[in-house]
Amino acid sequence: MYKILFLLIGVIIGVLLLFILNKIQKPNETNIKTDNNEEKNDQEDIEVTKFPYKKKYLLTKNEYYFYNKLKEITNPLNLQILSKIRLADLIEVDKNQVGSEWGKYFAKIKAKHIDFAITDNMKVILLLELDDSSHQMDKIKERDSFVNNALLNAGYTVIRTNGNLDIIQKALIDKGYHINLYTNTIK
Repeated sequence: MYKILFLLIGVIIGVLLLFILNKIQKPNETNIKTDNNEEKNDQEDIEVTKFPYKKKYLLTKNEYYFYNKLKEITNPLNLQILSKIRLADLIEVDKNQVGSEWGKYFAKIKAKHIDFAITDNMKVILLLELDDSSHQMDKIKERDSFVNNALLNAGYTVIRTNGNLDIIQKALIDKGYHINLYTNTIK
């Protein structure tokens, strides 16, 4: 009887010791400042690590200017503009390609993107590439040719422009969207 009592007391003391050690090892709540200087309580031990990253704009100045001009065409038609869409989100490698062949083809699309997509309720209508003088370089021409061929082969309409909106308006009209070319409004 005493052996069972001593064993039970030993187990209780052991559990209490584990509980106390666990509490000692866990830090108290830490207050973390967020970007907007609000304090956030966190129960976990957070080690703040410095990374060599900083915030950047999604679009270049030229892309942002073009985006705003594009909105003048798309807003009256109730179309949406998406930007910086990965090719791998628009096309996929044929499932007949397996193993290293699949990987080879996926590697060609996973890090490339399209500047803009015009969508109608998330259905892609047009893909737009805003070209500047860098697109005259041989390496970029090769990339552009690959992107064009891959997207055209998949059934997309791709428009390359240096900012000319007329070809975009014409392509939308060709797709059945009615635009008054003089006022950019729906007919």
